[in-house]
Amino acid sequence: MMKFGIERMFEYMEKNQIVLEEYYLATGVGLPVPEYEPFKEQLRDELKKHGYGITEWEEIQIGATIGVHTGPYPMGVGFLKKSIVI
Repeated sequence: MMKFGIERMFEYMEKNQIVLEEYYLATGVGLPVPEYEPFKEQLRDELKKHGYGITEWEEIQIGATIGVHTGPYPMGVGFLKKSIVI
């Protein structure tokens, strides 16, 4: 399941021409699960394979709003476009 989510992220980035350097990256988890650490390591490895030097990112707790739809153990990755300050 972890690899599937990471593959989907890269497919989405390619389809939408996302330049990851223009985004903040974050991973998140609901209630603690043992799969979260291996998920982050796999993401780190896949980022490296795709030529990204990102090794650290924001980690967030996924709260009740998402948990209502996923259950208490969601886990995922997201990115938010950096804003340009003029």
